[in-house]
Amino acid sequence: MITSFLHNILGWRPLIDITLITLGMFFVYHTLRRLGTWKIFLGMVMAMLVYVAANLLGLEGITWIFSNLSHVALIGIIIIFQPEIRKMLESSVSPARREQGGPDGEELPLLIADSLFSLAQNPCGAIMVFPGRDPLERFLTGGISLNADPSQELILSIFDTHSPGHDGALLIRDGRLAGYGFRLPISKSSRLPREMGTRHHAGMGLSETTDALVFVVSEERKTVTCFKNGKPTPVMNRQEAVELITGHWDATASYLPQQEKGAKKWATSLELVAAFILTIFIWSGVVIGRMEIVEKGLVTPIVYVSLPSNNALAGAKPTETRVHLAGPKSQMDGMTAENLRVRIDLSNAKPGKQTFFVSRENLNLPKKVDLLDADPSEINLAIEETVDIEVPVTPQLVGQPRQGMVVAEVAVKPQKVRVVMKKGDGALEGLSVTTTPIYLDSLSSSTTLLCKIIAPPGSQPSDKPWPDVEVQIRLTPANKTAE
Repeated sequence: MITSFLHNILGWRPLIDITLITLGMFFVYHTLRRLGTWKIFLGMVMAMLVYVAANLLGLEGITWIFSNLSHVALIGIIIIFQPEIRKMLESSVSPARREQGGPDGEELPLLIADSLFSLAQNPCGAIMVFPGRDPLERFLTGGISLNADPSQELILSIFDTHSPGHDGALLIRDGRLAGYGFRLPISKSSRLPREMGTRHHAGMGLSETTDALVFVVSEERKTVTCFKNGKPTPVMNRQEAVELITGHWDATASYLPQQEKGAKKWATSLELVAAFILTIFIWSGVVIGRMEIVEKGLVTPIVYVSLPSNNALAGAKPTETRVHLAGPKSQMDGMTAENLRVRIDLSNAKPGKQTFFVSRENLNLPKKVDLLDADPSEINLAIEETVDIEVPVTPQLVGQPRQGMVVAEVAVKPQKVRVVMKKGDGALEGLSVTTTPIYLDSLSSSTTLLCKIIAPPGSQPSDKPWPDVEVQIRLTPANKTAE
């Protein structure tokens, strides 16, 4: 088992598989952690670990529950966590987009920093948004288009309490004041203190769903707070605000992510190693579970195909057999009596007694599933040569018509049918088939009846099934016949 496992894990396909899963887990964890819903990821990992453990220990009950509820759970996760999934999909392509961050130099960052702390000293509440790579149109509602050159006087007038858009957010894009009065999505997390107001929850909400940089000025506490990737950071002075703005522009204007430094770099490396180890554990658990050899007994039907038209099977023949199979658990779980059958090919059969064997070839088993035994394992058949002839249909009339009536005419349709019989079953001359009995004493007038065919033993219709026979009986008075 260990040798086979090492052989499976050292190939180039498993290495690519493990690498992609590791990067996927790392990406999902970081996205959910930024959105404040990282506990979802831990819950999913715990569920996967329980399934792997159940698979390794052979706990059929838990494995069955996971196998049958996994599709329903997946649909539920997609519905409940649709915003997080959409964010992950958007983030997966955002590094391929290039956004113009802002103009060169620190003139605009200094102007914004001065405006932020001037608003805090007044005091006057404000929200300022710097877009990142992620598109913001879906998250911004309302707002008034501006597209103006930045100036401190204009910014202060926008957030003046007498301005109609002072409660909304100011959007700063490509070094210009793009618009103001925008409403932002409220945060769904509970990481902000209760004393934080609506502005702070709005800034937190936008930073959780996008990579935008958001500044919030509190008129009650006269403070400036920066929100980035769902994390609030107090801004103590103008220089810190300038560094945050320029750093945001540098990061979002590059195709590649910025290189992390110090403790954060080591933390990211440890997270990546942890994701790799977790992936190895889960992947190996699934592989070992799939490699586990199990045995199963099934009763499967026997079907006989391609018998030549001039031959027939004589006597009793087995219709089912019990097979004993062994193979990997992943393939054996799908083996049922409904999708398995023994197929006996009679295309080369000759008249006489012949023996056919139940093998993995006529069971059409998957490559890694073996046939250990079958009961019966041999099928003995007697094959006889047949002839196909046309014989007349004779109506079987029983009794006499009622007193005073006689049978004037009997017509049969069809008059002949084709019959297949064994070649050695006596003389074929004068052979016929009859209808089911027709009791004449029950008839009082001319009538037409539908009857079934009764054939001699060992014969069968050439075209199955036997057709119904229409028998027309014409009765006339006896005295009229005498005349």
